[in-house]
Amino acid sequence: YVRLIHNTISSHRETLFPWSLDPNNEGGTAFITEEEALSKPAEQIVGGGVTSVTLEEILNIVETDTVIIKIDVEGSECKALREYLVNNKKMKFIPYIYMEWFQIADNSIICPDILGIIKGFQDSGYKPVGNYLANEELSLDTYKTWHDVLWVHKDAKPFQSPAPAQ
Repeated sequence: YVRLIHNTISSHRETLFPWSLDPNNEGGTAFITEEEALSKPAEQIVGGGVTSVTLEEILNIVETDTVIIKIDVEGSECKALREYLVNNKKMKFIPYIYMEWFQIADNSIICPDILGIIKGFQDSGYKPVGNYLANEELSLDTYKTWHDVLWVHKDAKPFQSPAPAQ
């Protein structure tokens, strides 16, 4: 089954504030620290502080051993995934992690160690795939140009095209 977990996520528990350049685009809301929020115009802070959770905390409440992740945290993917990727003892099998890559690809402020994140994925047994139905692996040399990426674990079952409707 699918479980939507609607929570801010970070590398550790902290209070984060919703920040948006366009209050009409809820999907574009990022969560920033109080220090960062104080440096933004008040109208761009679109709500009160909320306490973030870690990926490990989320995985602890999932009742299956296999989890597929689609993560969209407006540039906080590095903070959200780093601890999972560097931890050699994984609590769940995650065959696929789908994410927007363009937010972090060439942004040293949001993700100061993008090459470390890529290495974490590789060391954890993942490869970056662009066209997942064709299992088309992306070249690591072009990581700054990737848009959306499906990280596929080496032990993941391959995708199959859906059967045509009868």
